[in-house]
Order: sequence, then C-alpha cells, then structure tokens
Amino acid sequence: MRLIQLVCAALSGLSLTSALALPSEPSNTTTDLISTKHLLRRDAFLTSASITFHTNDEDKDGNSHLTITVKDSTKSISAALDSDFARFGDNNDDGPFDLEMFNPSSRADVRAGTVTLRLDPHGQDTWRFNWQMTFVFSDGTKMRAQLSGVELTQDKREKTWNVVG
Repeated sequence: MRLIQLVCAALSGLSLTSALALPSEPSNTTTDLISTKHLLRRDAFLTSASITFHTNDEDKDGNSHLTITVKDSTKSISAALDSDFARFGDNNDDGPFDLEMFNPSSRADVRAGTVTLRLDPHGQDTWRFNWQMTFVFSDGTKMRAQLSGVELTQDKREKTWNVVG
C-alpha cells in the first residue's frame, strides 16, 4: 500500500518529502483521504488551454494579428497562440481556439499567472470584446478565467490580467 501511495504521489508531481509525510498506514478516516486527495489534485499540471471570444460593438479586422500568452507564476510561458484568425464580427462568438502548450505548469502556478492579449493591426483597428479561457489539468479538472468589456486598439495594443484575481 505504501509503495502504491508513493508512486501515485510521484506521478502527480508531489515531492518525495511531501510524499513521505503522507500517512503510511491505510486509514478509514475521511480527513486523511481528503488531505491525500487534495495534495494529489493540487499538483496536477496543465494539459490544454483554449480561448473563446465574444465581440461586442466593434469588430476585429481580418488582418489584425492577435497573440495570446499564458505565463505561470514563474514567468514561464505555459501556453500561447498567435494568428490573424479572421474577422471577428460585431455581436459574434468566435472559438474556442486551442493554445499551443509550452510548459506543463502546475495548477497553483497557472492560478497565480497571467494572460496577455496583444493586437497588432494593419493600420487602424479597435476591437471590443469579452474573453473566456478554459484550462484543463492532468487530473481532468477544469479552471476558467474570463473578462468582459476589453478594448484593444492600434494605440493600446496589449493588456495583461491575472488568471485569478
């Protein structure tokens, strides 16, 4: 039983010191089971991320380049995507778009990280929109971050937000 517990802890990214601190004898108490499960779930790592946009009353031009960057609390890039996409029309939903994964950051590091959106238009463009990101972790759980009322323009190209604020 102890070996199985240590292997499960190691697979979830739990340090050896933390794994050894787990109860060595099987327990029938709910508290011990919840504590062990919490330790394992807390250390799940990011496996995918996607973003969906809702354009409000000012569209994104089809030739305006958009870059989405997710950084974890260590400032490592966890996921990113950049493309011209297409025109995002007024009062329309676009996505979800899957981000490319760069670093399997822990849930805690993603929660304490940032999302940056950058618009690089060809000429003039004002885009007013809402966004929602979905993060999926190795234990199957999902976390969402969202923001409404965002505006990016040729003069204000980039904004950064905390994932969990």
